[in-house]
Amino acid sequence: MKATERYFLGEMTPVEREAYEDHYFSCTECALDVKTTAALMDNAREIFRKEAEAQIVGARKRSENVGWFGWMRPAYAMAVVAVLAVFIGYQNLVTIPHLKQGSSESAQALASYSLVTSGSRGSNDLIFHPRPNSPFGLYVDIPASAKYSSYLAEVQNEAGSSKFSVRVSPEQAKETVQLLIPASILNSGRYNLVIRGSNDQNGAVDEIARYPFTVQYNQ
Repeated sequence: MKATERYFLGEMTPVEREAYEDHYFSCTECALDVKTTAALMDNAREIFRKEAEAQIVGARKRSENVGWFGWMRPAYAMAVVAVLAVFIGYQNLVTIPHLKQGSSESAQALASYSLVTSGSRGSNDLIFHPRPNSPFGLYVDIPASAKYSSYLAEVQNEAGSSKFSVRVSPEQAKETVQLLIPASILNSGRYNLVIRGSNDQNGAVDEIARYPFTVQYNQ
């Protein structure tokens, strides 16, 4: 779908952009694409910035250097564009596939914890022990209903402040959902995973489930 390219080029609708941002938090491959493309764009900006600085310096000296070498300036600019094209092509054909391959070769098991057995109102406060500075997964069943057009899964601290949230489609809610919690987004402490259902027709937003859990990092 070339979603990463459309995302950075601003070709997505607001709805598509929000859905893609929710998606790449839980997709290692798309997250790598976003990180790599951002680095490519930064490198491209740096090349064009240096070219612009060179043109400004050249303009200042132009009155002193008008002559036989003047005809080479357009060719120089085209050469920079050609070098940039080769650089991007190399990234797409060599570097990015290598990074993806390296990512799969160095893949590690993702710690995951289940809230499925805790009950929709959290009868049991579960304690999880993830590794420090490592992401972990939360499995949860969403009490789906035909009256809701979408769902929001939000992790809140004891004070009720939102630490992490992700939208869930009605199709995803039909099965057990895995939420990927980014590394170091939660400190040790007690939290609630709050599930809300949204009805686009009347604008209603209802809390339909609350799952308490505690994070204690292993040292």
